[in-house]
Amino acid sequence: MVRLVCEEGLTLSEAANRTGVHPSMLHRWIRQLDLPVAGKNPPEQILKAHERELKRLRSDLRIMHRSLNIIRSAVCKVLKRNLPEIMQ
Repeated sequence: MVRLVCEEGLTLSEAANRTGVHPSMLHRWIRQLDLPVAGKNPPEQILKAHERELKRLRSDLRIMHRSLNIIRSAVCKVLKRNLPEIMQ
């Protein structure tokens, strides 16, 4: 049913009439699955779900790398400051 809207380009009403499912229920399923609707989404939203997830994960990884670099820098500063005390 969802495929009728997402891949074949039918409107929610057309797909609902064909399948006997209420249009709001069909819309909810599409929204829950986070699927693009054929012919109604800008190109950046037509990415497949796994491609969007990969893009999000890469962004998260960049943030984690930046955070790790900040932590490394802080640890080095603390060690340099306290190194003479540790060596005694």
